[in-house]
Amino acid sequence: MDKVTERLPTVSVDTSAMIDFENLTLADDTYAVLGDIDMLIGASLFSHLLLHNKVKGNSSHTAPYALETVLGYVIVGSAPIMDNISATSYCCMAVEPLESLVRKFWEMEEVNFPPIASPDDRLYEEIYIRTTVRVVI
Repeated sequence: MDKVTERLPTVSVDTSAMIDFENLTLADDTYAVLGDIDMLIGASLFSHLLLHNKVKGNSSHTAPYALETVLGYVIVGSAPIMDNISATSYCCMAVEPLESLVRKFWEMEEVNFPPIASPDDRLYEEIYIRTTVRVVI
């Protein structure tokens, strides 16, 4: 995998609205500046880095938290963004027609049966085909 995410943050973070965290030693003191990801830590390892302190941002129910880790505090949750920034996103997608995709799916899922080996097997198969019907409810 070449890339997990884009450079972050994708919008300007309003650090003035996060004064609750200004005296904390952060694991990344440039979290609000657009840049490459320095390190990606999986959930199985992250839990071992956590310490006991947790600081909640402002009183908003969507405010971020600062969690203490052995690397310093990490800010998690939604960060306030600058109001004067307008972000525009574009999405362009070219997809094969649905019929073509469904056909490819069924071709991949098709079961290849071995040829009928004995005369008895051939007889059983013929009887099955003549006497079996699919009932649609």
